[in-house]
Amino acid sequence: MNEQKIVTDEELVKFVGEQLQKCKRDAYELQAYLNISYFLGKQWIKADKTTNRLVEPPMEPWQVRYVANKVQPIVRTELAKMTKNKFVMYVNPATTDNNDIRAARVAEKVVEWAEYELGLQELDRDNCLWGLDRKSTRLNSSHSAKSRMPSSA
Repeated sequence: MNEQKIVTDEELVKFVGEQLQKCKRDAYELQAYLNISYFLGKQWIKADKTTNRLVEPPMEPWQVRYVANKVQPIVRTELAKMTKNKFVMYVNPATTDNNDIRAARVAEKVVEWAEYELGLQELDRDNCLWGLDRKSTRLNSSHSAKSRMPSSA
């Protein structure tokens, strides 16, 4: 009736290993969230690598935390440059056959309809903003990797 399954040590180790793999985060995910918090004006914050969280350090009673957000105007300027023109999607025909060319034209009309129907233009701005935050993460990581490389002087 109520049969209990006996778990061996190897199965338990395998199960725990699989669960740890599911829980592992991207190495740059915490940095991306830190960039987003800076953009939003929460600049008195630090990344706690042991708990994978952003924490606000305790403040002394005499402390004043002044925030001069220089990140947000820069990101907004870059975002305006990226989104000042509408993104254009093209469908290329597979061959030079007339049927393929007509099918590509119809597909372009379908893409244009889906763009307006699903509101993809509004999502483009959000995706660009997220990309700008991730871009600064990648730039920081590539810069730190280059600084650790030995120089060939």
